[in-house]
Amino acid sequence: MAYRSKGQKETILQHLIDNKTITSWTAITEYRITRLSDVILRLRREGHNIATKMVNGKNSTYAKYIYLEQVTIGDNYNLELV
Repeated sequence: MAYRSKGQKETILQHLIDNKTITSWTAITEYRITRLSDVILRLRREGHNIATKMVNGKNSTYAKYIYLEQVTIGDNYNLELV
């Protein structure tokens, strides 16, 4: 059986599900992923709800990506015009 490691999207998505947030530094140091913004863009295009918060650090500003729970709209609601 051939071994297939997780791809970048799967790795980052799992991190976001488990930890709710990620920064570029975390992606680089823990997963050796240097283009986090590209991975986030691909996840968003697949429908994942990921927000970006700009954080002011000591010497720089960086992005912190936040995984937001998916909102499912069910059939049990009723809209009425008033």
